[in-house]
Amino acid sequence: METSLESYRRKFAVTRHQQGLIYQEYAEEKKVCSSQHQLEKGKGSPMVSVTVWSELIHTFRPYFTCL
Repeated sequence: METSLESYRRKFAVTRHQQGLIYQEYAEEKKVCSSQHQLEKGKGSPMVSVTVWSELIHTFRPYFTCL
């Protein structure tokens, strides 16, 4: 009985360790995907800003002689 209990404890420890490794890999991939998403999100943002700025300049051009 004592031997089988020790065997189950070892198997459980191995399983727990493997689960920790899998979770660590998942967390690293999630971090990479998140950073890639942020880069993709950031790439489109300046063009939108430039487009909005251009539209504002075009709209208010008649009111400002220096533009």
